[in-house]
Amino acid sequence: MKQSLIALLSVSLSFNACAPQKSITNGFTNKAEAQNKIKNGLKEGKWIEYLDKNEVIIADTNAALLYYLTFYKAGSPCGIKREYYKNGKLYSEATFINGKLNGVSKGYYESGGLLFEIPLKDGKQNGVTKMYHENGKLQFETNFIDGKLISSKHYDENGVVIGQQFSPDSNFSKKEKEALEYLHRQTDTNLTSKGKSNKGFTKIGTQIWTTKNLDVTTFRNGDPIYEAKTKEDWESASNAGNPAWCYYAWDSTYGHKYGKLYNGYAVQDSRGLAPQGWHIPSDDEWIILIKYLGGSQLAGNKMKSPSEWSGNNNGNNISGFSALPAGQCFDGTPMNIGETVYFWSTTEYSHNDLMETFLQNGENDLYRSDYGAKTFGHSVRCIKN
Repeated sequence: MKQSLIALLSVSLSFNACAPQKSITNGFTNKAEAQNKIKNGLKEGKWIEYLDKNEVIIADTNAALLYYLTFYKAGSPCGIKREYYKNGKLYSEATFINGKLNGVSKGYYESGGLLFEIPLKDGKQNGVTKMYHENGKLQFETNFIDGKLISSKHYDENGVVIGQQFSPDSNFSKKEKEALEYLHRQTDTNLTSKGKSNKGFTKIGTQIWTTKNLDVTTFRNGDPIYEAKTKEDWESASNAGNPAWCYYAWDSTYGHKYGKLYNGYAVQDSRGLAPQGWHIPSDDEWIILIKYLGGSQLAGNKMKSPSEWSGNNNGNNISGFSALPAGQCFDGTPMNIGETVYFWSTTEYSHNDLMETFLQNGENDLYRSDYGAKTFGHSVRCIKN
C-alpha cells in the first residue's frame, strides 16, 4: 500500500498510569489473542482495532487496510503498540511507559524499508525525527527539544534540500532570527514569526485558514440559525435533523473566546454556513493541512494555541492556526472545555455521520475520525475559496 507523506500512527498519549508488568512489556503480536474487553467503561487487556484507507478506526474488518494490536490497562495503552498492514507485515511500533510514549517510535514501508523514526520522552518529541523516502534516502529531518520544534529540513529523493523551517523558540541571535524570518517569507514556508495571526486568517502551505472559530448566527443568505439554549432545545433540533448552534454549556460568556458550536446539519445546510468567499473544509482538505505540517503526529502541536490548554499543555502554534480547547456538545451535553477541540468537515461518512478532526490535551497529534454524529456540536473553521 502506498504510504502518505508522514505515517499516521494515531497512538494515544494517555496520561493514565499503567502499572508495570513484565508480562506485557512487549505487548503482543498474535491478533488471535485479542479479546477487546471493556472494564468499568475502559479498554482492558489485549485489543485489535482496524483502520480504513484513511487510517480511521472502523468496525468493518473487510474494508480495513491496517490494524493495531494494543495492550490496555484501565483505558491506557501499555508496552509496545504495534500497527500492521492487512497482510500482517509490521507498519509501526511505539512504546508506552506509565501511559506515555517513550523511546524511538518506528514505521516501515510495506516493502520492509524504514519509513520514520520518532524519538519520544514522556509523550513529547525529543531529539531528531527522521522520515525516509522509499529509496532509503532522508525525506524529513526535524529537531525537537522537549516537544518544541527547533528546526526542520525537507529533502527530495536525491538528497537535495528543498525546504527548511526554524522555530522562533530556537536559540538564535536577533540578527539570525531576522534573517530566518526573511528566508521564511522568500521561500513561502508561511509559518508565522510569533505563532499567531493578527489578520483573522493564516496561510498554511497553499491554503488560507481562519484563525478563529466560526461565530455566526445566520446562514450566508441571511436566514437565522436556530440557537439551542438548553439541552432539550439541542436534542429537539438535532434529533429532527434541523440546523442548530449553541454556546458551550449554554453560556454566552464562552462565545467571545471560543466561538459557537454547530451541529452537523448546520454544516451541511445548502444555505451556506461559511461567509462569502470561504467554505468549510472537506476531509481531503484537512489531510492536505496535516501533510503540510509534517503528518498527524506533528501537526497538532503546530496548530494549538500557546495558551488556554489545561495543565499548560499548549502548542507552539507556528502554523498560526491558533486552535483553542473549545470542548464540544456531545448530544446535548457540554464536555471537555480546556481539554479538547473538535472541528467539522463537510465529508459525509454515513447518513448520520460526518468526518471530524480533533486535538486533545497533552498530545501533539491531530486526529481524524468518522465518529462525528451530526447531532454533536463542534467548532467550525473556514478555508478560503
